[in-house]
Amino acid sequence: MNISEINKIEKIGSFNLLSENDLGKITPDNNKHFAVITYNNTYAGEKKVSHRSLIIYFICADSFIKKIGYTNSTLTSATSLYGLGAMTGEPGPNRFCLHLEMYKLLKQGKKIEMYARWFDERFEANLDGVFIKDGKEKISSLLNAVDVENYVKNKFASSVGMPEWNLQEQSDGYSPKAKKLYAAYNSLEKPRIGEKADELFQEIKNFHTSYFFIWSSPFSILFFPILVSP
Repeated sequence: MNISEINKIEKIGSFNLLSENDLGKITPDNNKHFAVITYNNTYAGEKKVSHRSLIIYFICADSFIKKIGYTNSTLTSATSLYGLGAMTGEPGPNRFCLHLEMYKLLKQGKKIEMYARWFDERFEANLDGVFIKDGKEKISSLLNAVDVENYVKNKFASSVGMPEWNLQEQSDGYSPKAKKLYAAYNSLEKPRIGEKADELFQEIKNFHTSYFFIWSSPFSILFFPILVSP
C-alpha cells in the first residue's frame, strides 16, 4: 500500500547510506560500529519529536509501506533503533536484520522514508477512587499504544495484507543471509574489535551483493555464491 492512502500522517525523516568516512568507527566503549545506514530527521512540523507521545510509524520504500510500528516513548528513541542504534551493543534480531534490509534497498537506489501519525486523542473514564471515601473519580488518559498498533495492523491484514517486514518478524524472520550475519555478530568476543570484527563488517558492507558467508568456526569464513536470475 502506498503511504498516500494513510490518514493524518506526516513525513518525519529518511534513512541514508553512511559515507565512507563514517563507516566502521570505534565506539567510546572500544567496539567497532557495524552500522551502514543512518537516520536523518527532516520533520519541521508542530509536534515535539523529543516529547513522549503515542505514535504509529510507517517505514516506506519508494512510498510503499514496508513496516508498521509504534512507540509510546519519544519519536527520537524509535528512529534511533533502526539507524545507528541497530548495529551496536546488543541489538535484537529484528532491528539488526531490518537495518540490513534497508541498506540493501538503498544500495539499489530506493528511497527509505519514515512517516508518523500522532494519536493525541484522550478519553475520560469514571473509575473507583484510590480510597474508599473517594467514590467514583474522573480520569483523562491517552489511548493504549499496543491496542492502537493492533487496530492499525488488523486494518491492513483485513484489507491489503500485512507489510512485508512485519510478516517477516512474525514468521521465520528475515533472509538467511541477514540471520547468519546476526549470529556472527553475537559470536564475536567482546569488545567487538580486531580482525574478526573487520572481516564481519566487510561482509555486512557486502550484504547487497550475491554472496553470503557461513561463520563455520572461530578461525574461518566460508563463502558461497548465490545465483541471481536477471
